[in-house]
Amino acid sequence: MSFISVIIPFYNVETYIGACLEGLYKQIAPSMPYEIILIDNNSTDTSASIASRFPQAILLSEPRQGAYAARNRGLKAAKGDIMAFTDPDCVPAEDWLTTIETTMASTDVDIVVGSHSARGAYRALTLFAAHREARNEYIFTSSDPMLYYGLCNNMVIRKSVFESSGDFEENLRGSDTRLVRKYLDSHHCDSVRYVERLSVRHKETESLRGQLHKLYVHGDNAMNVNNTGDQLGRDLNRVERNKVIWAAVEKKALGPFGIVYFFLLLLLGRVFWTAGAMSRRLKNRE
Repeated sequence: MSFISVIIPFYNVETYIGACLEGLYKQIAPSMPYEIILIDNNSTDTSASIASRFPQAILLSEPRQGAYAARNRGLKAAKGDIMAFTDPDCVPAEDWLTTIETTMASTDVDIVVGSHSARGAYRALTLFAAHREARNEYIFTSSDPMLYYGLCNNMVIRKSVFESSGDFEENLRGSDTRLVRKYLDSHHCDSVRYVERLSVRHKETESLRGQLHKLYVHGDNAMNVNNTGDQLGRDLNRVERNKVIWAAVEKKALGPFGIVYFFLLLLLGRVFWTAGAMSRRLKNRE
């Protein structure tokens, strides 16, 4: 029988980690066994103390700073053949583990990327979420491996992938995508899937301000990775971006005013992403 190892690195997340762990312990239990591995990455706040209140979890530490170093520490301790990754500022849906079990029952699937749900009545957040979902559906049903990416705050990977491709590179950013790209160098795109039902709430982005800040950070990160000369893949071109936007419009059945509002939101998001990218360019010139 398969075994799920849930791996969560943490560093100074006392605001969020309790909700993450409560979400994990309120799961609809899958039929297959599972374990929860927490890796303290040199926290100086009360994160480790909060984590210790959940004795069912395995609590480890990793002195090398960086989320990927911490995840690799978790991989070494994991007993499972299915590795499930999330972050301490994410709260998994109650069927997260059972969705992993159902999805990974297919031997044709080796890597799964999940979705990020929007909570509350904030229309802006639900529209941003609809755009993300449409974008992911387009990317992960395409046959272009250069579009595919990884996202360790909601991602499932068979242990056999690490055995053939190696552990995560211990960089600051982008190592989940590097792993997916390395895997796809010798495998077909069909074995990497996007599953919308595999959902977490990213608590950092449960406000419009938080969503825009995250887009700013993504712009900064993208430019930081590009400046290393490391080509992780390609972004959607203009035609593809338009297809994604109209797929989201159709999915949400937006009327004329809704479409205008949606386009203005996407423009605002692009402004924040570009601001992050420009900030990184200026820092790299100093």
